[in-house]
Amino acid sequence: MLNLISMILVLGSMGMSEAANASVSFDQKLEGLYAEVATRFSENADFENKKLWLSRKHLPEYQMPSTQTFKTVMKAYCNAMFAQPTTFTCPDRYTFVDYSQNATIRRLYVYDLKNKNFIYNTWGSHGEGSVVDLELKLKDLDPREKSSKKVLHYHDENTTAFFSNIHESFQSSVGMVRVADSPYYSQLMKKLGQRMFGLDGELNDQLESRGVVLHRGDIRERKVARKCELETSEGCVMFPNAFEQELFSESEGGPLLLYHDRMETTRNNEAHEKQLQFEKEISSLLEQKIVLLALQYRWSTDELAQAQERGRSWLKKSLSDKIEGTYRYFQTASRFVNQPLLSEDDCAARLGI
Repeated sequence: MLNLISMILVLGSMGMSEAANASVSFDQKLEGLYAEVATRFSENADFENKKLWLSRKHLPEYQMPSTQTFKTVMKAYCNAMFAQPTTFTCPDRYTFVDYSQNATIRRLYVYDLKNKNFIYNTWGSHGEGSVVDLELKLKDLDPREKSSKKVLHYHDENTTAFFSNIHESFQSSVGMVRVADSPYYSQLMKKLGQRMFGLDGELNDQLESRGVVLHRGDIRERKVARKCELETSEGCVMFPNAFEQELFSESEGGPLLLYHDRMETTRNNEAHEKQLQFEKEISSLLEQKIVLLALQYRWSTDELAQAQERGRSWLKKSLSDKIEGTYRYFQTASRFVNQPLLSEDDCAARLGI
């Protein structure tokens, strides 16, 4: 009788456990995985392995991607595995670059799916055409002026603002990519490069023909700290010299996601709010500059009002319209990012959750 009661209690507890597990949503499972990975990350955040430098006084420590970014890129990985299961020869290593982060942040990650851990976290550059570079001239505000004198130059090398799939744009692309199975020697760059094949249609299907590759560059912590910026590329993903062998080895044949949180195109997210704040700061800087110019050139009230209107028009054309174009570009839907999962159960199994 006691054995029968014990068996019933065991079976009952198993059923309760299964029911509890079933009640946990897939997003909650991903959040649990994130917490697990974060613990390992903080315990072993020494990815350079003392190969590059010892001091980190001037730059932020290694850092995990945000919870939302982690969840989004993991779902994109599952979608890529479901859609193209035979495309990747090494699916257990997943590389992604979070272009939402400032370039001076270590935003390139290599994730080990078997051990549920980041095995590399370092810098990843963006294309020189992706930076913010605004130049306002005096004649843009006052048509009577023939001078091409600059009155405002706003240059932000560290923000990855614009993206393209167009040749000679020198801009970064976004979307899911397959990394080549082995590196090649580029006669043009005089160094090894790892080809990338875009899998996301209009977002990045020109990567190979554009010559956009994964390659090393002269990126050093003290150099980044001193200049407060990261060297840009012609659209390639560039990483520190000392990681060449490891990153080529760990990424080859695997998926790589070039990600920006503006790919969440709902317009009510944190990325959109950050962008609006960015535009507001530049608009405020412009208004201050115009008032100072009005005092310097003794503009009348009407002339000041006209200059302010021309300034707003310049800013809209130079920045706001381009940002809007970037949003429309992202809405050329990625086949993998922010798409419904074919099977949450299969994705959970693949991610080990």
